Amino acid sequence: MGIKEIRKNFFFSFVLLSITTSSSIAQSVSWISKTNMPTARTFSCACVVDDKFFVIGGTSAASAKSDVELYNPATDTWEKKANMPVARCYSVACALNGKIYVFGGTSGCRSSTEFGLIG
Repeated sequence: MGIKEIRKNFFFSFVLLSITTSSSIAQSVSWISKTNMPTARTFSCACVVDDKFFVIGGTSAASAKSDVELYNPATDTWEKKANMPVARCYSVACALNGKIYVFGGTSGCRSSTEFGLIG
């Protein structure tokens, strides 16, 4: 079996597992409304640090945002944090050792190779 066959089989298995898992979860989960985010946005990124959700950047009304907001599920509250130095949407965020890293995305109509650290 060549590498193409291995990739094809892996992808198929992953998709099948994802569909099966998603179906099972959807049947046993109910949705509960929580406090809305203070800033309306799309194409933001998010990650979790210390059991709190950070929602970062995004876009609204066709302009990129630099907003960073923290959601605390224990208190169902949102807190405004310091803005990123550069507005961006379509970014990716991850957390490592209590710090949030934001990669790429766009700040308007052009791609960004900028890299940022929150915290």
